[in-house]
Amino acid sequence: MFVAVSPSSSSANAAERADAPERILGMALAEAQLGHCTEALAHLDQYLAATASPSPDAFDIMRRCPRQPGAAPATGSASAPAGATAPASAAAAPTSAPVAHKPRGRWFLVDVEAGVNVPITSATRQAAFLGTLELGVAVSNRLGLDVVLLAESLVSRAVVTADGLLSTIFSENLLVGVEERRVIWRRLSVFGTVAIGFLVDSYRGFRSAAALHFDAGVGWTLGPGDLRLRPLDFGVLIESDRTVGASWRGTAGYALRF
Repeated sequence: MFVAVSPSSSSANAAERADAPERILGMALAEAQLGHCTEALAHLDQYLAATASPSPDAFDIMRRCPRQPGAAPATGSASAPAGATAPASAAAAPTSAPVAHKPRGRWFLVDVEAGVNVPITSATRQAAFLGTLELGVAVSNRLGLDVVLLAESLVSRAVVTADGLLSTIFSENLLVGVEERRVIWRRLSVFGTVAIGFLVDSYRGFRSAAALHFDAGVGWTLGPGDLRLRPLDFGVLIESDRTVGASWRGTAGYALRF
């Protein structure tokens, strides 16, 4: 009996087999960054067994999750004969079991970014320079959750006098909130922040208003931190007389985690 094999299905299976090691390596990287060293090392062993030219990212996994002395990598080879395993188990018996290594979590966040602030409720089009400093303390490394303090500095030009001349106004938003970060593929991560605080500027001084902050962005792990881009960043100011102002921000910078 003859079975016909479609060339397209054969090529699809070949492409899937070629892509399998990269997917396994991606899972290992994500698990290592979250501190799941047991799962990360198991996937690393599968990746090394499936490829002849390992990626440099494999060394990053070994750096984050060092293998314990005497621990053998998991392989899919068949078990050895009973006579060959007996001396090995007899020699290993006197040694004490290695202590499980728990990777050191990253507990602090320092993020510096710069960009623009564009009001979306103003009658006239204008833009302001925006610089942000974010300081955070980790609440849960497993969930990627931090408590953060945001300091947003704005420099804008606006007409605030009767002569119609432009004046430079310095504003400072001070907010407290939470940020969550998740690794979605190898070194790529997504994050989002929600915060609330108050506003002080060089024109009116302390504003009797509530400042709200919402953002979402992406990051790429580079060194001890992430290169960050926040394309969706919104600030809302609710005055005591119920006047509401909103602005869109776009910033980029680097977040150091240690």
